[in-house]
Amino acid sequence: MEQKEGDITRREFLQGSAVGFGALAFGTKMERLDRSDDTFAKAAQSYIADSHEQATKISEYIKQEKGSSPSNICGPLATSILLGWKLNEEGTVSNISKNINNSSRMEGITPREMWLGTPESDPSRFLMAFPSNQYDAYHVRESIGSVDFDNIPGVKTLKVGDFLYLDGGSFTHYLAISRRDSEGRLYSVSNVHGEKLDEFKIQEVMLWDPNTKNGFLRDWAKGVGPERARTGLKGFYLWRRKEDAEYIAESEPAQKLRDTLLNKMREQKGGDWNVYINEIGKGELFEWRNGIPYHSASTIKVPLSILALDVIKERYKEEISRDGLEATLKNRGYEGRTFNQLLSAMLVNSEELATENLASFTKSGMSLSEGFRELGLQSTTYEPRRSTQKDMFKCWKTLFMGKYLDIDSTRYILGKLAEYTGNDDTLIGEVRKEFPNARQWNKRGTITDEITTVQDTGIIQIPTVEGGRYIYIGIAGTSKTNKRIKYEEMRVFISSIMEDITKYIKESSPTPFERKTPTKFPQ
Repeated sequence: MEQKEGDITRREFLQGSAVGFGALAFGTKMERLDRSDDTFAKAAQSYIADSHEQATKISEYIKQEKGSSPSNICGPLATSILLGWKLNEEGTVSNISKNINNSSRMEGITPREMWLGTPESDPSRFLMAFPSNQYDAYHVRESIGSVDFDNIPGVKTLKVGDFLYLDGGSFTHYLAISRRDSEGRLYSVSNVHGEKLDEFKIQEVMLWDPNTKNGFLRDWAKGVGPERARTGLKGFYLWRRKEDAEYIAESEPAQKLRDTLLNKMREQKGGDWNVYINEIGKGELFEWRNGIPYHSASTIKVPLSILALDVIKERYKEEISRDGLEATLKNRGYEGRTFNQLLSAMLVNSEELATENLASFTKSGMSLSEGFRELGLQSTTYEPRRSTQKDMFKCWKTLFMGKYLDIDSTRYILGKLAEYTGNDDTLIGEVRKEFPNARQWNKRGTITDEITTVQDTGIIQIPTVEGGRYIYIGIAGTSKTNKRIKYEEMRVFISSIMEDITKYIKESSPTPFERKTPTKFPQ
């Protein structure tokens, strides 16, 4: 039987109940365990290479680049392991992450993001990989040749899932702790120097034996290979997860979708992509760079509308109490238009002038940056327009749960996001080609000047006999100077992702779909 996070009635979800929606999709936490199943070990051991030639081939698979060298693959390799990506013989990967690893598995970045760079020279890279609200970060300045790894200052002992950066010596090095055996010894699969000059292999090494106080960490400090290469003489940085990763859906159809999209994204050469997909009540279906900031174009207008409504509510509190929200929005306004006209123009028609006017009005009542933080959006800014898929998911979650705004304001914004526009049959709307009675709330963004981007965020409801399935989808593709991609190519690629999601819906449906028009949100 498919494991679920909880149960909720359709009415509870449609009413935006924090007890319902929140308990179902976001309230359940896996128990934090000082152990792991063998997920990371299986992932790690799939990268083992006993020759330089094999190590080179695996390095090319990891980075998806010809000519990638095993000499500097340590960062992408360690990241692949903690993401739970198992390498297959043909070069594809399978995601074998399990919910038992939520307190240690990585998310939000890809292996390519952790290539070269140091915490001092490129701190933003490490903050993206290990955000401070999700990770504890430690800097130990004692050489790995002498530090007691069972009594690390401020850390205590090393654990499976720890990510380390060794500093000082003839080279620096990343590694992930992937296994602990029955005697407490810790292991890592890492690129190591071979017997010949400039030769590298990828091997599982025993890092630390708590009984002998010895291991490969000591070897790295003394010098390894014919070069007697040394690292960790200045100590090491360590990152350890403190906030659990999102609960993932572990059903067979969900796993199939995850692997399909994972390899599709790895093979895509054009543009930068940021993706997050979650089926409410079942968990995360897929994430790709969901912690990496991107230009949020018109999708930023959803969190902006929430902040604007908050200021309107406060400024016209008595009038809203007397006449109601919608009447006040039609009577009051800014810069020659009513708030209803401005919000409609921004959310439905994506008009930029209306957006700037609402941003200006909202700033008169609050700091936008502080407002985004209040919404729980850690990486979102209006100037410049930046966000992450993780932040966008939090925004929509907060909106649907009615946690930030009252129910009338929530209904008003969602009503605007559900209004049909001419391009709603593309991107997220692709699902409706197979399920014409599906209902969607979404905000699309497109820029074809200067920076070319195509993106969509929102929730689609698939009516079923049981009451409905709700899937959150956030996709953003952006053309970069070194990864150019045309608008139409992005649109076609997003359509292919939506086809995969549609297949997942069909394959994972336990009962025939209801063909009646679904109840509108909110009830």
